[in-house]
Amino acid sequence: MNLNESTLVLAENELGVDYFVGDIHGSIESFWRGLDSLNFDPDKDRVFSVGDLVDRGQSSMESLRLLHNPWFFAVAGNHERMLYEYLKGNPSKRSIENNWRYSLSIDEKHECLELMRLLSWIIEIKNTSGIVGVTHAYLPERANWNQFKAGLGSSDSEMIEHATWSRAFVSGEERNVEGVKWLFIGHQGLEKPMIKGNVVCIDTCVHILRRYGDSYGLTFSYVSEGAPRFHTIYNPK
Repeated sequence: MNLNESTLVLAENELGVDYFVGDIHGSIESFWRGLDSLNFDPDKDRVFSVGDLVDRGQSSMESLRLLHNPWFFAVAGNHERMLYEYLKGNPSKRSIENNWRYSLSIDEKHECLELMRLLSWIIEIKNTSGIVGVTHAYLPERANWNQFKAGLGSSDSEMIEHATWSRAFVSGEERNVEGVKWLFIGHQGLEKPMIKGNVVCIDTCVHILRRYGDSYGLTFSYVSEGAPRFHTIYNPK
């Protein structure tokens, strides 16, 4: 996957709030509702996506176009990888609920490829209290943050697979990832946000109707008084 950089490093936001948002999956209306309810200020605040902007929902192209905004940053998820493979003529056998891409015009296909260049495998935000990291899925059990970052920087296929497909957060033991204060991830498909050690999963299945679970929706998070806080835009029933 052709990214401008494997790791996006940003300085601390000294003016406003940094929000982290779970897998959007084309649910752009829930995203805008969330920003409205958080009183988001685009001149001061920033949004960091844990990836999977596309597929499953009704507005994948519009969700990918969030990358045009100077306040919006995202890592690549497995669904962006599948989109990239399709656009490059090598569709993944693991394609999931992605029929929208088959109706893309030639110009839209080019736009998708250009927008995906703005993604990275991980984001690193340098704060006075410590580094806050973002990746889509997880990192190998024995890797610390700097090893993970170095592996992704050298295009290590195992590291990329972990960054975009791993579900070890759910199945593995609680751990503190060395090298970050907090690590925000998605991909795991939970009913509620979960913290294990210093890892915060905020993928709460925005594509699943609430009749299957009252807490499904699009979750936003931010760090306040040293701990992650959650704000979920619940799905319709």
